[in-house]
Parts: sequence; C-alpha cells; structure tokens
Amino acid sequence: MEKKLRKMKKAVAVTLAVAMSLISAGMAALAEDAPAKTADDRVISEEVKNQLKAAADEFPEKLDLRDYDKDGDGKGENYVTPVKAQHPFGTCWAHGTIAAAEISYLFGNDLGTPAGTPNNNIDLSEKDFAWYYYHGITVDDIRTDLFPASQAGEGFDYSEADAKDRNSCYNAGGTVNHGSVFFMSGQGPVHELDTVEGWAADQPGAADDHPYEYKGLHGWKIMDQNESDEAKEARKEYNYRLFSEYLGTEMETVVRGMGYTDDMDFRTWFDSVYEENIRPGTYIDDLDYYAPFDDWTLPLNARYRFGGDRLYMKESRIMQTPLGAATGIFTLDEDILWSIKNELVNGHGVVLAYFADQSRPGDEISEQSYMNTGTWAQYTNSREMANHAVCVVGYDDTYPRGNFTRMVDGKEVEGSTPPGDGAFIVKNSWGSLDGPSGRDWGINGSGYFYLSYYDQSVISAESYCFYTEEEKKAIGSTTIAQYDLLPASSYISLTEAGVDNSAKESKMANAFTAAQGNYLYSISVITNIPGTFVDYAVYKDLKDPADPLSGTLAAEGTEVFLYGGYQRIDLKEEVPVKEGEVYSVVVSEYCMDDDGHAIYKEAIPFTMATGDGQKLKGVINPNESFLLDGESWKDLTEYRDVIINTIWEQYNKEVAELLGFDIPKDSCQIDNFPIKAYGHGTYSESAARSGESD
Repeated sequence: MEKKLRKMKKAVAVTLAVAMSLISAGMAALAEDAPAKTADDRVISEEVKNQLKAAADEFPEKLDLRDYDKDGDGKGENYVTPVKAQHPFGTCWAHGTIAAAEISYLFGNDLGTPAGTPNNNIDLSEKDFAWYYYHGITVDDIRTDLFPASQAGEGFDYSEADAKDRNSCYNAGGTVNHGSVFFMSGQGPVHELDTVEGWAADQPGAADDHPYEYKGLHGWKIMDQNESDEAKEARKEYNYRLFSEYLGTEMETVVRGMGYTDDMDFRTWFDSVYEENIRPGTYIDDLDYYAPFDDWTLPLNARYRFGGDRLYMKESRIMQTPLGAATGIFTLDEDILWSIKNELVNGHGVVLAYFADQSRPGDEISEQSYMNTGTWAQYTNSREMANHAVCVVGYDDTYPRGNFTRMVDGKEVEGSTPPGDGAFIVKNSWGSLDGPSGRDWGINGSGYFYLSYYDQSVISAESYCFYTEEEKKAIGSTTIAQYDLLPASSYISLTEAGVDNSAKESKMANAFTAAQGNYLYSISVITNIPGTFVDYAVYKDLKDPADPLSGTLAAEGTEVFLYGGYQRIDLKEEVPVKEGEVYSVVVSEYCMDDDGHAIYKEAIPFTMATGDGQKLKGVINPNESFLLDGESWKDLTEYRDVIINTIWEQYNKEVAELLGFDIPKDSCQIDNFPIKAYGHGTYSESAARSGESD
C-alpha cells in the first residue's frame, strides 16, 4: 500500500484495525456449568506435541523455495514466480495472496524449474481477485451451480464508488484472509492470460483477448509519448480528480503552490494550468507501468466471474500472529515460527502483513524508519500497524541480527538491532530490475528483502492448498452448497458478539436444498484457533426444515486441526442426495482446556465497510443457518440484530474518532455460518433403484 490520500489511509487502517482486533480476541471464557467432554482421545497428547517438536528440530537452518531440492536428487528447483509490480494501485493484498497461491500450485504439481531460472509455469490474476472480491453476487452469478439464488446481492456494492472512479476498488486495500473467503466459494484463482470468448469483440478498443491480465482495457501505459486522443483525455480527467482530492489534505500545498486560491473555480483553474504545468510531469509514477486512467473494470456476470481455467482450493491455513509479545523485551513465539516454517517446508508460500515504511529506493532513512537499505533487511521494533502485504518464500535461521542495524549520522539507531538472528526471505510486489518495470528495489534489485523473526508489526500469516491437476480431474465438475458469500474480514463467536451461549454445548448447522442430484464428497468449515476439534454430521431427507437433526444420519466424524483457517473434511463415504432434497451439515467447534473441558467457539463471519462509496450486504434468510440453544435449534436470523448492534456499538466510537464521523449501522454486516458441502457426479433415485450409476 503506497502513499495515499489521508482519507484512504484512514479507511484502510480502520478496516485492518477492526479485523485484527476481532481476530486476536481469543477464545471465550468457559462458564462453570458448561458441559464437559472427556479428555481421552480429544486432547492433543504430549506424544503429538513431542512429534511436532521433533519435526521442528528436523527443519533445515535455511530454506528458499527458489532453490529447493524437493525430490532429493541434489538439484534445487525454483517454485516461485517472478516478482511483479502492483502499481498503479494499492493491490499488495492481492499480489501477496496470489504469489502464495502460485507457489503452492507449482509445488503441488511438481512444476519447478532449475534453480536460478525464471518459473513462468503459472501466472495467476491479481486483477480478477481484486475486482470480483469487491463486487458482490449478481443475479447472473446465481444461475451457476456455485451460488444459490437466495444469496443474490450479497457482498460489496461498489456502484456508487465506481460512478466516481471506475477503478476505485483497486485502491480499497484489503486483509490477508481475503483469499480464503474468495477462493473457497468456488472463485478460485484464474490464469492471467486465460480468455473469455467475445471479450475483444464486446469491448471496443480492447488491446487483446486477455480480460484478467493486470492492465487496463486499452493497454495504456503511464509513459506514452504517442498516446491517443482518448488516452490524453482520460489522463487529464484522472489528474483532475487527483488534484481536486488534494484539497483538504497534506498535499494541498501542491495546488496552492501552482497558483490556486479559494476565490477560483477549481475546474477553470485546472484547465488553465494543465497543459503547461501539470501534463508534462503527470504527477504519476514515472516508471513504465500500465496507466491508472485506463479502464480496469471487468464485466459483472458469471461468464467472467467464473471464466477461464480456475484452480480448486482445498483449504487455507492461518498462522497465529504476531510472532511475539511485547512483555519487556520482545520474545519470539517459537510455536508460531514453527507453523510458518512448516508451511514453507511443505511447499506453501505464506502471505503476511507488516509495517512498510518505504515504497521506493531513495526514500529517506530516519530514526522512524525500519528498513536498512544497505542490506535490505527490515526490523520493526515497535507495535506499528501493518500496512502492506507480501509473500514469504523462505527463511534463514543464521541471518545475522547485525544486518538489521541502522545508522544515522554515523551513529547506531537505538533499538534497531533485533534480539536474535534469523529472518524470513520475502517477495515484494514493487517490481525488480529484471522484471517489466525495471525497478531497482530490494536485494541486488531483485524485489526481495529480509524480515526479522522478531519484527513486531507482523500479522495475519496465511497459506493456501489447492487440488492438483490430477486430483481436480478425478473430482470433475463440482457443486458447492453454501451461504457465506459475504467477504468476511474476521470470524467471531456468539459470546464476543454479545450473545450468552457460554453455558451450552454449541452446535452450528446449515440446511441446504440440493439444486441437482449428486454425491457429497466433502464439507468445509472455518476454525479460528490452533488445535480446534470439529465434530461433524450430515443428515439426509430433513422432515422439518427448521430442525437440522430431523433427517437420517448419513455421515459423521471428528477431526482436529493444528491451524486456523478454512478446513476441508473429506467424507469417509460419499453421500448421495437427490434433486430438491433438503439435507443438513451440523458441526461443533471446540478446544480442550487443561482439565479436559470443551471450550466452544462459533464462527460468525463479520465485515465492516469503511471506504468511500462502499456499501455492504450480508444475506441471511430463514431456514439456512441454525444454532443449538440448549435443547432446541434457533434460526440465526433471530440473533442477527443483537450481533450487529453489539459490534456496531463496540467499534463505532473508535472508528468515529479516527474518521471524524459516525459510521452507519448497516456498514456492519454478518453472514451465515461458513459451512459448505461439495458435490460431484450425478445421482437420481431411478438410477439408485436399478443399481446403475448416472
């Protein structure tokens, strides 16, 4: 996230602050009269913990997924795609996420290239991710088998913002866990150069047939001495908006310095000085990026939202952060460090957020800066709020702590040396010397830097796992039964949301009506806390649509997950459901305390809209999501107002103080429980009676 206008900085900061405060809220306290599960096989045993510790001891001192000997033949392979440039927009969150996804896909499909050579075996689209994340479900989208008709209109509505600036969503910022929500809903990453039939024909002036490529429709560049009349006009209007937004910000001195006074009509003044004083420099980054004044929009219909060859996401893994606690001297959390290393050892890139104090070479280094540009090593030694997302591709336990030390006027900056050695190897999205941008940033101009294990700004580390092409082929066409299509920033429990459910055994359930006959092969849930147990059950042929247990038990089991994140559970046997059949997926999520008591924690998706022109809608209809209230089931719609009121009252004051005005209550939205069911193949009762398979 580069330097932005003050208003945009605040909006992004609030989104991150609210999301992180909820994520870090922890588990609810256990009431004394809460029912207890036995400790027996549901507690992660000391033996398992010892196995994890032993595995950590086997980790190499250094690991770099650009030079990783996966098959043990003594030759390193590169599983990392080339460094990209996110400019001209603030899409670091999309670039970091996509970079992690590319690594996981390449590693899972054995698509490494010899170490030291570029790996162009995949190039996924940041543009598709950023655009459709911020544009909600349309009526056309629900005609697919992936989105139910009941959820039409859910998600962000950017129509108001688009009317002012059609590309505004690319500067909206984002949190790291956006990838989980988006990809798990069936909107998996798409290849950058995939085509959709009719794109060029339907879009006058289209540069090519690649709608998902990270550029505008016409392919205009920032630096273009021979641009068309249309491009010149678009450039002028872009600069007009930019300069008009300077008024009332710290950048107003630029406008005043060019002769503008309060008694002038701003448009008239701008037109009079544009050609001579503004046009030559453009006040846009002078490197060779695609232009922000081009048309970067994508069609809001299913042909493009689901177009191209998309990856199937299996699950995501969220690592608890920050890495340490500010209790006197900063202490490294070895368990968290282990979890990030473990993902890298298993070939998963890790996207995380941290505080970036520089956006380009040559930025002034002061005592308030944290990057040592001599070594390109960053150590943030205070609790700064994360403002930039990147992708971790490796680590080095032996990286010297002294490489982070910063000098100002020949003197060492106090506190600039971390307590110990060790660093992550990080891929940025600000370009590189050998990339298309030709930007000299990072270690030897590579676009990479080192981030200390002890950095105090790191939050929200996450990795992704996708089905391999072989697995994807075996699964075939997939349907997803789901209601949680709100782009969630975090997940909260009922207790955190102001509903007293601490003395009850918590169960969540979603009831679905099969759009077509098929076979359920897996379900998914989201967990917040490492070591969460999930009891699950599938019930067929519900007799009462308001009672998730009123059918026939078809599958059940218990799983435990070491990470938080979207968790995929493969059913032991596929469950056939016929078209129109109502079935349910019932889950309990809990952790065990030291005395063997279960601490239940529901997962309610929550998001707050804070940006200019952002509107948000969470759709929860009756007979979709249910919560066990003692001996009876309650529809989640009964809790909706209570939950939203609690969240809004809790955060409105601090948000209002930061932004300078109250936020509308409807900017706080919750969603159905994040419980999904995945089906494939075809099933009908007639075929079942005859013993045949459709």
